Amino acid sequence: MRNLILPRVGLVVLLISAAVLRADQRAGQPTDLPEITDPAKAGRELAAELRSSAPTEASEFTGALRVRVRGEWSEGIPATLRLVPGATNWQTIYETRAANGQPATRFVAIHALGRPNDYWLAKAANPGEALPASIRITDAQAVTPLAGTDFWLSDLGLDFFHWPGQRVLRYEMRRGRSCRVLESTPPPGANLGYGRVLSWIDRESNGLLQAEAYDLNNRLLKEFTVRSIKKVDGVWQVKDMDIRTLTNGSLTRLEFELTTK
Repeated sequence: MRNLILPRVGLVVLLISAAVLRADQRAGQPTDLPEITDPAKAGRELAAELRSSAPTEASEFTGALRVRVRGEWSEGIPATLRLVPGATNWQTIYETRAANGQPATRFVAIHALGRPNDYWLAKAANPGEALPASIRITDAQAVTPLAGTDFWLSDLGLDFFHWPGQRVLRYEMRRGRSCRVLESTPPPGANLGYGRVLSWIDRESNGLLQAEAYDLNNRLLKEFTVRSIKKVDGVWQVKDMDIRTLTNGSLTRLEFELTTK
């Protein structure tokens, strides 16, 4: 049976986990579907498992962010993702270089067991200027785009896995994989951008295959999808992924540069 570990952009990580797909040579799909007797308990356990996933070694991935608006693609914004393990926590670091009128940005999500994410942001005032010192930002302040793209900073930190409301709604197939559908809801009255998020989590690897974010009126606001994967040195890696904003038709594609060792 194939075992996939998707880049969890942030956790993962989604967003991010933790940034590779791995596969063995077994075939088939799980057919045993245990009954969901307590959706809230199953959701809390799954979310806790996702939050506890941490990289065991440092790694770095380079690529580009491209935005499509009204059918036109922008030039790529060079981007780097670094995963940095530590003794008591681990970090995901996103850096973009100045491009397409957007200044350079560095966003750091610090993850630790049993604690909410800790976010730090450095953003140049104008293109061509150096990055200032990083400042700590709140979860609400993380509801802002990265370099003018459809990715909010909170999306990259997979902040919704830390919300108090977590329920496994059902089992469902996505991209030929058996998934648990996890519904995440924020605290009442919280201004965190979404009213709820649905995540399709691969049952074997706990990798994030797809996500849908809904606004406070339960209208579909964003869709996240892994588009394609490629086998590099015997390891399956994500080649590109999309996040689409339904309200304005904008789409951002994160394309990784996959190289052999």
